[in-house]
Amino acid sequence: MAVSQFEAKTFGVGELITQRKLFRVPPHQRSYAWDKESVDAFLQDIETAISNGASDYFIGLIVIQASEIGEWILLDGQQRLTTVSLVFAGLRHWLLQHGLEADATQIHNEYLGVRRLGGTSSSRMLLNTENQAYFQRAALEPVPDERLKLDCNYSELAGSNKLLLQAAFRCRSWVRDFARGDSDGVGDQSRAYDLARFLDQRLKVVAVEVSSDVDAYVLFESLNDRGVALSALDLVKNHILSRDPAAEIRWQALVEALGDENPEDFLKIFWTNRRGVIQKSQIFKGIKSHYPTADAVNRLLTELMQDANTLSALQDDDHPIWTRYRDEIRDSIFLMRALESKQWRPVVIALLRTITDESVIAACLRLLTTAIVRFQVIGKGRTGVVEKVFGRICQSLSNGRINIPLDFKEHLAELLTTDEQFRNTFESHEEKKFSRIAYFLAADRAFESSSNTPPHPREIRKILERNRVVNNSVPADHIAAKMLGAFTLSPTATALPRTELSSTPDEIVERTSLMADHAPQIWNAEC
Repeated sequence: MAVSQFEAKTFGVGELITQRKLFRVPPHQRSYAWDKESVDAFLQDIETAISNGASDYFIGLIVIQASEIGEWILLDGQQRLTTVSLVFAGLRHWLLQHGLEADATQIHNEYLGVRRLGGTSSSRMLLNTENQAYFQRAALEPVPDERLKLDCNYSELAGSNKLLLQAAFRCRSWVRDFARGDSDGVGDQSRAYDLARFLDQRLKVVAVEVSSDVDAYVLFESLNDRGVALSALDLVKNHILSRDPAAEIRWQALVEALGDENPEDFLKIFWTNRRGVIQKSQIFKGIKSHYPTADAVNRLLTELMQDANTLSALQDDDHPIWTRYRDEIRDSIFLMRALESKQWRPVVIALLRTITDESVIAACLRLLTTAIVRFQVIGKGRTGVVEKVFGRICQSLSNGRINIPLDFKEHLAELLTTDEQFRNTFESHEEKKFSRIAYFLAADRAFESSSNTPPHPREIRKILERNRVVNNSVPADHIAAKMLGAFTLSPTATALPRTELSSTPDEIVERTSLMADHAPQIWNAEC
């Protein structure tokens, strides 16, 4: 069924389930994730709405996409539709317990089970491979309460399926209590019927039908109303598995390699380091266009894994990747982390991917650090400018147009402020991040220790690792207290006496001025 781009209609949840008949959770969607508190809050909201006589109760958007085989792909709303299905299952169970078999069958046929032409029956909700068997058991099979409770407490069952069974048992208990109401009897079938009608007609959702997964991503980017929008990485997974279902194991390895890295950030890093700057909303469209076939998505997986491993190494000094490189490269990256700027990561990944000469990599890293310090950290230059310059560098590296440090420097020219400008902005710079303050102080000390020659990254790192930042005793409201010279380094194993920390404002101004004189030599733009 074709739609323009987005087509929205309001339904009662039961009406939606009945009319659309069959929903499938795509492989990229996370498994069932509502814990007891989430389920209880949802059920309590329904009960309160009914008790208050609310004509309707709205529970948000459901995003679906028609498939060619008559299923509706559930792109957003799995947790809510699954839980409502479990409430219907609890209602059917209650009706069966009270001898109302015809009503129980009606509930099953309208909301829980569906029969395709040819005699094949299934649940109307088809969850992912992890959840479907447990959902089938909890929602469609006549499992006694005692058995379901034992299943919930089975010690070896963990994660999503445990949550799913617990939600099913909780929904059964809630339906029983709701049907009983305030009476002392076993239940009131009229209340059960009221609940069924409420779920069918008055528990409202807006179902948004999209024509493609790209349109879905655009919609989530625009709305993002609950902070759990479908990520581009989810869509990439769906694209890969739709072309090659056997890639599931490799995909899981990629997810493990990413760890806690933000998926959106990773995909932007991936694209930028290989092809240049892109808007986040365009990433999936670009990937789908560049990797359209089964062979292409396998190449994509290889490239994603390569970049995920390199990205992980940028945060881990002990990563195996560093056995391939000399220490200076690892030390330079350690120092860039101290600057607390992440925009350099695509450039470094592109450098390590495209350049084999370690001396060229080391020289480019020194130039990159200089550009970050001069333009971004000290110069407070615009982030957008940095992103564009770094994106062009990544494109040039990927296209083989950067082979020597001089090529790299020419691409960085827009960020390499003059020595005079850099010295003046350094002297007036106010820094609030202690990691940066420590880096500047360590670099200045290493410069003085090396007879006023540009210090080696290893020497700066050694000083950083052996010392901590200490703030001198100057009144906080004095202008000198905000200068870089107001801080000093103290060995981590000792504490300086307070008298040694004391500095007059004039001494701080003088020390800051001297550091500013050193700065153009420390962060120089020489190849």
